[in-house]
Amino acid sequence: MASSSATTSVKERLTPREMQIAELVAQRLTNAQISAALWITEHTVKQALKRMFRKLEISSRAELVARIAKSGDKLAAS
Repeated sequence: MASSSATTSVKERLTPREMQIAELVAQRLTNAQISAALWITEHTVKQALKRMFRKLEISSRAELVARIAKSGDKLAAS
């Protein structure tokens, strides 16, 4: 049986804030740059990425961007 993360839209699995973080990851920003852009701590960014990786059953930023592209989910406009 296929994993639910493979058949469910990334947008359906991630919160709006996690999608914001994913957009910035796709723009190749570092955790520090993401934290500054969103006015959150770097620790918060790291924890959000851990949750996102767990939810999507992935282990890297590259996989995150690829999963979003594969699912056809549009990231928010910059």
